[in-house]
Amino acid sequence: MRTLTHDVFREKNAEYLAQRFAGDSFSLLFRVQVLNGVAVTPDWTAPDTVLHAWPEA
Repeated sequence: MRTLTHDVFREKNAEYLAQRFAGDSFSLLFRVQVLNGVAVTPDWTAPDTVLHAWPEA
């Protein structure tokens, strides 16, 4: 949820989805860092954040 609502990453992550997936069906597995017990909002454009994406580009 935070990946598409966070002030800093909202537009960047929404653009990633729009460019990568044309249809309504997709799967995305991504890494979320936890620092001092707090989940950090992921940036899907950062290297090594997205672990799996379907359909493949």
